[in-house]
Amino acid sequence: MFLAVIRCRATAAPLNSAYTTEEFEFYLSDSQSKLLLVPAQGIKSAQAAASKLNIPHVSATLQDENSKVALSSNPDSHLDSVHQLVNDPADVSLFLHTSGTTSRPKGVPLTQLNLATSTLNIKSVYKLTESDSTVIVLPLFHVHGLLAGLLSSLISGAAVALPAAGRFSASTFWTDVIKYNATWYTAVPTIHQIILDRHESKPEPAYPNLRFIRSCSASLAPSVLARLEAAFDAPVLEAYAMTEASHLMASNPLPECGPHKAGSVGKPVGQKISPIEVDAVLLSHPNVAQAVAFGVPDEKYGEEINCAVIPREGVNLEEAEISQYCKKNLASFKVPKKVFITGSLPKTATGKIQRRIVAEHFLSQMSAAKVPKFGA
Repeated sequence: MFLAVIRCRATAAPLNSAYTTEEFEFYLSDSQSKLLLVPAQGIKSAQAAASKLNIPHVSATLQDENSKVALSSNPDSHLDSVHQLVNDPADVSLFLHTSGTTSRPKGVPLTQLNLATSTLNIKSVYKLTESDSTVIVLPLFHVHGLLAGLLSSLISGAAVALPAAGRFSASTFWTDVIKYNATWYTAVPTIHQIILDRHESKPEPAYPNLRFIRSCSASLAPSVLARLEAAFDAPVLEAYAMTEASHLMASNPLPECGPHKAGSVGKPVGQKISPIEVDAVLLSHPNVAQAVAFGVPDEKYGEEINCAVIPREGVNLEEAEISQYCKKNLASFKVPKKVFITGSLPKTATGKIQRRIVAEHFLSQMSAAKVPKFGA
């Protein structure tokens, strides 16, 4: 569907199906979407948001690999005119959002020239050819999976396979890799860690020969990189990328092109979670006076999100109540893993909350039953 949309000189804005209705409202509005496409089974939260915004929505169905995609409603279709369209390099073909590290996620329009330049660059860096094949383990609503995994392979004439389970699964990953003769794969550090954990607990009888393993979207710990190379006998290449740059900005080279050093390609990009967005949900709770979300180190995920809240005066607020409220108003991956109830938060002279100091304070108090007030 993505290729069909951009072939029509339209703009594709892929979204996470796990978003809440409120989140879909924001992303659909911000992208100025004119049509919502959903799978045959539908996505209730997305369709509810589209209906509220008066955006038409249709479902797309693919019966089998030999069928054409069928739309549930297609009243204004002019198929003959599509063949007459001539794509322009300046056409905005993809609209994604940043991770929103310092503010609410911002929209990033990428042109067809941006995508072509980036995918050709990825092809060149990793010397992708028709002999290559990969299994996509990342969601295609992020620039990493879409450009580095899918489009760079297609532009190279290489083969692409989607996981048999429909999404990444450690239990079927190597089965897919062997079945489709994959020569490489790209993933985030968390998935690499999960693959390693599976290898150490339930190793496969044998592993395929991979040309390389690629890691991007967050910093890969040197120890994990070394374990990956030792376990699967393949070079692990770290890359640094940004949505605004159409993904790839820097990468360790293939072994035949030069040496690589763990952690030398740039700073971590981080998860696609905006602390400002989480703050807004926390502050919308009727019994919360002040709140701040912040990241804390995590061995598997690199970083997890926690939060601290100050209850309104005279209110007895419990962690479970805040967690449940967040689950109702945020996608599951944005829900703080730990909630701290406190009486005060450090601020600057202008009244701004200092996330870094808040994180350091609560990190040191993780094992305490009660969190003391600042200055206590």
